[in-house]
Amino acid sequence: MENKELRLEDKYWLGVFRWKLVVGLFILLLIVALGSDDEIRLVIPARAMSPLVWGCFCLIGAMVAAFRRRRSGEEDFWERHGCAFLVSMVVGTVLFGFFLSGPCVASEKARLISCRANLQQIWNALQAYASDNKNFLPPGNGATGLNELLRGGYLAEPVLFHCPGRSGSAGEFQELTEENCDYIYYGGGEQSYDRKGILLMDKPGNHPERKYNILYYNGEIESRGGW
Repeated sequence: MENKELRLEDKYWLGVFRWKLVVGLFILLLIVALGSDDEIRLVIPARAMSPLVWGCFCLIGAMVAAFRRRRSGEEDFWERHGCAFLVSMVVGTVLFGFFLSGPCVASEKARLISCRANLQQIWNALQAYASDNKNFLPPGNGATGLNELLRGGYLAEPVLFHCPGRSGSAGEFQELTEENCDYIYYGGGEQSYDRKGILLMDKPGNHPERKYNILYYNGEIESRGGW
């Protein structure tokens, strides 16, 4: 007598848990996720696409198995394969999280450090401006004050005003506005290393989980938000 389970495999390909195919798909999606740093439409990170596709694949397999279980009468066969898909979805999601969380955190730390470097270079330019203007910083808060650094030639690269933690590129511009400047500048007054308070800081949303950098009048830079 022909094995009934083999006949079901041939007839209902989607409802059968083929472990070689599933393992191969998991490895492929993991490779794609680890090699992707960009975002899709600035909404869904590319790294999240692989776990999303994996979850949809397993969920569809479980739904097909549940449907076949009701229609075919082979309850044990389809129940076993439906459970296999659900277990694969859970285990795969956990493994994706394990492999991808480390690179994501490391990448964000690198962006936070790069942001600190931007603040340091802006601070150096502010010191040069103050040295040429009787020790006074550019007047005006925000982009208004920081524009003086571009106009005076103290900074030649507008890209420094674009936080690396922000998605997208800095773009081309000749003058700073609040839209293309990612830092808050509390300007005006006399520059002093003994002066207390914040001189520059990240705008809200530059980094995930409410992380941000602060630069004080004495040049010290502090990262807040914790890891």
